[in-house]
Amino acid sequence: MVELAKQLNIEPVKALQLFYESQTCADLHDKSTGLYLYGDLYVADEFMREKGYGM
Repeated sequence: MVELAKQLNIEPVKALQLFYESQTCADLHDKSTGLYLYGDLYVADEFMREKGYGM
């Protein structure tokens, strides 16, 4: 969540809250998606795409 906090310029606790409420987090916990196999930067990018940040 540190990476998300940096990219969004918010507190890490807020980034964690946003992530936990996201579809990306749900996908991360769903083994059928395979998202858990990817690194933290990839997961952060997926979250940013999901939310439309920086697009």
